Formats: sequence, C-alpha cells, structure tokens
Amino acid sequence: MSKLIDTQLVLLSAAAQREDRMVVPPGNLNGPAATKILKPLLHNRFVEEVPAKNGYPIYRRDPDDGPIALRVMDKGLSVIGVEPQEPISPETAKEAASKKSPRKPGAQKQKPKARPKSGPAARERGSAAKVGGQGPKSGPPPKKAVAQPGAKQALLIEMLQAKRGANIDAIVKATGWLPHTGRAMISGLRKTGYRIELERAEGKKAAYRIVASPKKTAKARG
Repeated sequence: MSKLIDTQLVLLSAAAQREDRMVVPPGNLNGPAATKILKPLLHNRFVEEVPAKNGYPIYRRDPDDGPIALRVMDKGLSVIGVEPQEPISPETAKEAASKKSPRKPGAQKQKPKARPKSGPAARERGSAAKVGGQGPKSGPPPKKAVAQPGAKQALLIEMLQAKRGANIDAIVKATGWLPHTGRAMISGLRKTGYRIELERAEGKKAAYRIVASPKKTAKARG
C-alpha cells in the first residue's frame, strides 16, 4: 500500500466527521485530477462506491446505475486513526430526531395520581424515605450523547484548544501520526469550520492553536 498524500488524508478526515461518512470530491480539481486522487482510495478499499441518493455528493455518473458517491469504509477510518462507527443516512437522522411515541387511538388519558395526604403518617413515611436514602423516582437518567468517532481526532482538538496550542512534534508524539498526517488532519479541521492559527514565539517551535470553533464561527457570521 502506497503512502497517502495530504489531499487524500484531508478527504478521509472530512468524511469521517460526517454522519453519513460520504467523501466530498475536491472541487478545485477537474475530472482526471480528482480521479487520480480518489482511485487509490478505491483500490485499497479505503472507500466504496454507493448510489448517490439522499443528497450524497456525486463522485461520478454511471450509464446504467446513475449517480455514484463514495463512502469511507472502516479500513479507511483506521488509516487516519478514527474508530469505526456505523454511518447514518440523512433520512435516518431526520427520522430519529422527529420520532415520537404515537398515542394509540381511543386510549384514555391516565388519571393523575392523588397527592398523599398531609399528616403524621405522611410525614413519617417521608422521614423514613430520607433515612433510607431513597427519594421519589424521577424517571430513567438521560441518555449520554454518543461520542463522535475518532479518539485521536478528539485528542488533536483538545491539544489545539490548549492556551498555548501544540506544535507538530507534540502532536506526532501524542497521536503516533507522521508529521504530514498531523498537518493534513489540521487542514481537515479547518475545512470543517475550525479557525486554527499558527503562532510563532521567539525561541520556540511554531504551535497550532484553535481560536474559534465551528459553532462560534457560525454565530459570528450570523
């Protein structure tokens, strides 16, 4: 397997941060040049061809199958140090967000439970509950948000969010990436909306530092 160039690493990194894991072909390259970049990824099974539906970015058009898109495979994620996770299509994400438990037709509303009467017996029960360390149940605890794929990506973001940022040597040591892979991953974060500056202090190595996250950048533009 030949080494991946920075453009290929950036494409895999950007696709890994999408819920559908779709590769967005580089817009600044024409057809043959884009094919030259993406063909090795297909050959090494880092990406796979899928029908370009649900608004997926189109890679090419097949005379029989129509528009074709590219999706990063688990092997492609492992190359950039990202933990595999099942891709989520836009329709699935939309359905999960708007899904509610439907009420059965003709179902009767439950009557509210009567409040306990005040008095010595009620106060005694309340005291017993406090002593036993058990209070009224308030329902199941809220589900924790699913972590985004990529422990190394999360580590990189954490390092770049530090007050003094991180130089490329520290990033290589912490992640195990090669220097050009670390720079490519930083470029991938920039493409997803992070504003990253390269600060040069006298007598010290240049350090990369995140000065604005995608959310903050979006608010500033609004």
